[in-house]
Amino acid sequence: MRVTRATDDDQLSKDTAFPMADKSINPKEVRIRLGLNQQEFWGRIGVTQSGGSRYESGRAMPKPVQELLRIVHVD
Repeated sequence: MRVTRATDDDQLSKDTAFPMADKSINPKEVRIRLGLNQQEFWGRIGVTQSGGSRYESGRAMPKPVQELLRIVHVD
């Protein structure tokens, strides 16, 4: 059995194909940069202020919420 190692080029192409896959978005920094309060910021993606506060405090954010945050507030 032959084992091969991924080259740096293989890793680079994977990173280029999915640039947001490993990058985490800090929602509090984005919200502050946009000048919005928690209710305005989180309400635009259908999350309650209290839920958004928990995400800003470090609770794991579900993938769909991450994607909505990225689409609405980052991209």
